Amino acid sequence: MEIFDDRWGAVGTLGRTLTRHEMKEWWVTRVNLPEVELFDATGANLSKLGTDAQVTTGQYTITREWALRLMTHPATIDGIYYSSRHDLEQRNIALFQRPRFLPARFDIALYASGPNDWNRTIAFGDKLVHGPASLLENHSELFDLLRDLEVAVLP
Repeated sequence: MEIFDDRWGAVGTLGRTLTRHEMKEWWVTRVNLPEVELFDATGANLSKLGTDAQVTTGQYTITREWALRLMTHPATIDGIYYSSRHDLEQRNIALFQRPRFLPARFDIALYASGPNDWNRTIAFGDKLVHGPASLLENHSELFDLLRDLEVAVLP
């Protein structure tokens, strides 16, 4: 949603579509994060900073400025935990590029396992771990999600 919903129109409009061609252009992968320290931008913490939800839902110039401020803060947090702009029930993470996460590690087993079946081993340390990439059209939850969001699939 965070990628496509900015251009999708309201339910029932002609623009609320995703093409088969687009589904063959976008790739997805499962990622496992190490333990991270995140700024929780979903509740009262915004008021403590003297701001509001525009930190994560406002114009990109505002959200980028706040992200830069949080990224360079002496607390050295790893990212921001925030509500989706398009569905306030959903949560997202914006992870800052920290040297301790890189280089990312690859584990083919991350793809085959369910999200709660794969275990991080000490060999991965603080690195990001990703599974193999697959085309968006092959994602097991894609068509259920598109149906729930009332997005038409075009050839």
